[in-house]
Amino acid sequence: MRYMLRCEPLVPLLLFITVFVQHTAWADPCTDYQELNQARRSAAAEVDSGSDLLCDNTLSKGWYRFISYVGGEIPTTCVEPYHCGTQVPIWMNGTLPTDSTVVNRTVCPNYGVPGNCCPFPWNIQVKRCVDTQGVFYVYELVPTTSCSQAYCAGTLRLCPDGEIYDQSNGDCRETRHPAPCNFEAIGTCEWRQMTSDDTDWTSQTAGATEAPNLPLVDNTLGKSGGHFLSVGDGARIQPLDTAGIISPVIVPSISRPCNMTLHYFLPRQDAGSLYVLTRLYNTGVERTAWHSNKTTSSWEEATVTFVEREAFEVIIQGGIGNGKDAVLAIDDISFSWDCVREVDGSVRLVDGSRFDEGRVEIYYNHRWGTICNIGWTQTSADVVCAQLGYRASVWTDSRYPAPNSTPILLDEVICNSRNESKITDCRTKPWENWSPLCNHARDVSVRCVDDPTPPPAGLTSGAIIAIAVSTTVVVVGVIIATVLIIKFKTTKHQRKPSPDT
Repeated sequence: MRYMLRCEPLVPLLLFITVFVQHTAWADPCTDYQELNQARRSAAAEVDSGSDLLCDNTLSKGWYRFISYVGGEIPTTCVEPYHCGTQVPIWMNGTLPTDSTVVNRTVCPNYGVPGNCCPFPWNIQVKRCVDTQGVFYVYELVPTTSCSQAYCAGTLRLCPDGEIYDQSNGDCRETRHPAPCNFEAIGTCEWRQMTSDDTDWTSQTAGATEAPNLPLVDNTLGKSGGHFLSVGDGARIQPLDTAGIISPVIVPSISRPCNMTLHYFLPRQDAGSLYVLTRLYNTGVERTAWHSNKTTSSWEEATVTFVEREAFEVIIQGGIGNGKDAVLAIDDISFSWDCVREVDGSVRLVDGSRFDEGRVEIYYNHRWGTICNIGWTQTSADVVCAQLGYRASVWTDSRYPAPNSTPILLDEVICNSRNESKITDCRTKPWENWSPLCNHARDVSVRCVDDPTPPPAGLTSGAIIAIAVSTTVVVVGVIIATVLIIKFKTTKHQRKPSPDT
């Protein structure tokens, strides 16, 4: 009895050890791992002078998966020093496993010793895994013995800040601020329809259909004749069907949050639900950023704040409710200027009375500044608007001078063609080298449009048609009158007596 009392306190400890050992033995590295998402671990990424170096001496021993867009495999050939974001890159001397067996492999730090790419090797474990996305590999890594040493992963080139790797073209491409969309033009602006859902968002004209529960006015114009997107109005739509649209890729600011504003319409409690999701561009991981099934009697405004710091896409998803004639609608989507990474040459419009109008500010050397209008033409304005996602610019008399604390960064910007991809590709003076004639009264301001030849302000579509018809009538009348005059003169000439009679 005395012996049993002494052993009793050891029972919980023995149970804990048993469970721990069993968990360790049963845990599958293909599902139980940590992620490392650092694109600069690529073997193709050479370290710039003065850059912070990666060091894996603080890495905890365990299973890891590399998930960056540059690739998820440790290179199996020697990597030169000062690559992979570090001074001493670590590569794997061996082949990747071809089945699900855990294998031992040797890894090598390359110190740059002539003729010896693997002077001080050690062992790690590797396992081949398969999921719905395909094959990937996990590695049981151990911390390095010193700095600056780091494991390499991937072989693709590293995209400059503010750019993303385009997998379809195999190259880096620039990103920019997503243009606002009010759905007045044909289509869905830069948004694209999802293909993995049940149905599509469709364009509607306010007041043009007798379908119940659709708004009678749009949000942009506040009257019938305006346009918006809706889902649910169709014979083939079933309860719980979903429809989604996807934004362009966003590389957000690293210092300020990215916000999106949208207007939505949910006329009944059983109309359905509206979701705003984010999807990481490189990994496909989705997260719900906002959700509403709130009943609205008119257009409601919502602002969604995104916490992502990597490239991502926004998905606006409508879910159809089970009510009779269930329908929901969206309109007027726009993003804050912090939904673009601040890189040299980025542009934005500031202080305008409209979202598509304002003072042009350009980013350089960690500051936003203005452009002096000496030498400025509409061609240059077209380039700025195209860089922001619009089709063209139109003349505006409005001026939006900056505060005196804002620097002037560019002067004498001359674009010879509106096909330039960005304003810094045009001819200009060096950065911060501007004429003494420049001041903030001469700051460049522009107004951008989706339609390169918009109608005069204040004209309705009916007035435009009336003008076109009137103009046609006048032109036809002039042509008929001219023909009659010519015919009259010809007839008169034919009836004139001959001088011989």
